[in-house]
Amino acid sequence: MLALVLTDGWKLKTMIVNKYNLIRWDNDGAPPSTCTQYAIPIMEDDVIGAYINFDDPISDDITNWRVGIWVPSAIVIFNIATLNEVDLDGTTKDIYFTYTVGVMPRWFRFVIYDTADSNAIKYWSNGFKFKTRSDNTLKIKYRNSFNQVNFEYESATTFYNQCRIDAILGEPRPVTDTVGYQTTLGLTITSKNVYLKQVALVTLMMDVDAHLGMAVAVKSDEFYLDDIRYYAKSEDAYDSGAVDQYYPRWNGRMMIYEYDYTVVATNT
Repeated sequence: MLALVLTDGWKLKTMIVNKYNLIRWDNDGAPPSTCTQYAIPIMEDDVIGAYINFDDPISDDITNWRVGIWVPSAIVIFNIATLNEVDLDGTTKDIYFTYTVGVMPRWFRFVIYDTADSNAIKYWSNGFKFKTRSDNTLKIKYRNSFNQVNFEYESATTFYNQCRIDAILGEPRPVTDTVGYQTTLGLTITSKNVYLKQVALVTLMMDVDAHLGMAVAVKSDEFYLDDIRYYAKSEDAYDSGAVDQYYPRWNGRMMIYEYDYTVVATNT
């Protein structure tokens, strides 16, 4: 996975694990004390659902692994959640956890550390920014009933990826899908009208990694924003195109539909 990082100039940083996810992880040395990537907004009482899938599946014994909160340059809160494993093939595994947020530092990372190795950090997440106002943010929750981009959801039957994103929803508008047929005289006969509620999802100032994660999230079987279920049509795509390839942040956009709003009117 590629992320734009501003140092002496522009360069590309390769992420180690969790491609195509909003919450991403790395094990390349110590966690950086500054955040050059998109930081996920978070508020008190939010639920974080973090699934960690590995490009090179791990076979480590995670018995002594724990989840903690890290601020530069130390773990400040230990053992915050139960770390679960998903058996992939009898040897290798994925891991995941769910955590309900309290009052947090202004900026932090989640870390997975090993109590049997002097609390050495095994993996660290991208940054989170604690907020006290929900303006221009939405809670997001999503999952699939089948394997998607290496997330073994079949084995984690109650798990949802969950966090908050910088985003807004446009004003809803009515959309009608008409089903019918043409007669031999060329007349169109309507047999069914399907009325939908369409809204524009606009993600705000995300980096390339977050846009890749959103492209998967919006196509999930179950996709929620602020606890309302939405879906994207198969022909629609998440538009994550940047105006300029050197912009570190830009907005994305997609048309989505409220799942439970559909009304069908038939002429039969």
